[in-house]
Amino acid sequence: MTSSDRFVAVLADAAVPMCDDCIAAAAGYAQRQRANADGRALADAGAIHRAKGRCARCGRYKSVSWPLDGSPPVGGLALVPAPVPGPALGPLDRPWHWEGNVQAALATHLAANGYKLLQVVDTASKAAGVDIIAERGSETLWVTVKGYPVGTPRTNASMQSRHWFSHAMFDVVRYRTERPDIAIGVGLPDGFTSYLNLSPKVAWLKKTAPFRFLWVAEDGRVREE
Repeated sequence: MTSSDRFVAVLADAAVPMCDDCIAAAAGYAQRQRANADGRALADAGAIHRAKGRCARCGRYKSVSWPLDGSPPVGGLALVPAPVPGPALGPLDRPWHWEGNVQAALATHLAANGYKLLQVVDTASKAAGVDIIAERGSETLWVTVKGYPVGTPRTNASMQSRHWFSHAMFDVVRYRTERPDIAIGVGLPDGFTSYLNLSPKVAWLKKTAPFRFLWVAEDGRVREE
């Protein structure tokens, strides 16, 4: 059995997103770098899913891989662990509602519900492009993702969030103009008053240029609206 075979076997047995370190340990790799190389090669070949996200074993935010036929948990919830006591942080001590963490939870949720991830941009580097592009059957889904601002003594978080929300709505208009045939999603962190108050106010746009909200909770669960 090759190292790639062991990589796939571990994923098939776990059926949840796992990072290279956890896969290397479970598959008996001598070097973690070998798991990284196998993971990238398998993803390029279309044999597995691979993206930035939280490992279901160690809970760390890293490159994770999961099988193409991985089954979602009961209720179709995101395949991410509940947060441990204390602040939920991502890379560079980012809060859970940072855009990159919201994007990772959404990517995991979509993959767990049968979508093939075609694109997940690197939000940390402010890479250009649609944040998430996914495909399931005949449906192509474009998702624009926004986090919630931390705020500073000079910048009110609630006011800044209104600007971010308006940017998301502009993305909806732009995507719908560019691709009338696609499905569109707006990913936002759940539980923030400004976003929850603003979402009903774009009902007209939601009907005119159809899209759906994808609300991400702190524990990674996603609800659609």
